[in-house]
Amino acid sequence: MNNIINVKNNDITMAVKDINKLRLSNKNKWLFIEVDGLKEKVLIKGFGTWLQIFKTVDGRHLGDGCMDQSVSAYKKELTNGLSTANK
Repeated sequence: MNNIINVKNNDITMAVKDINKLRLSNKNKWLFIEVDGLKEKVLIKGFGTWLQIFKTVDGRHLGDGCMDQSVSAYKKELTNGLSTANK
């Protein structure tokens, strides 16, 4: 079973930085992340810059699931999705 990593931050910019640091320190591994501190809790399953699952706990999808996107596109997708979850 995979461990879920909790990112607690209500600042979207800092949450994106924390998630990217986790990506960099866990290369070639699946990441299971729960983002808490926004208006809605967010669940992420990703590998590298691929966000396979990116949704709120109630099932609202926040991203498009692009595989092997650039790091800047990855960060933009995280920022846009987390912003949506914080409205």
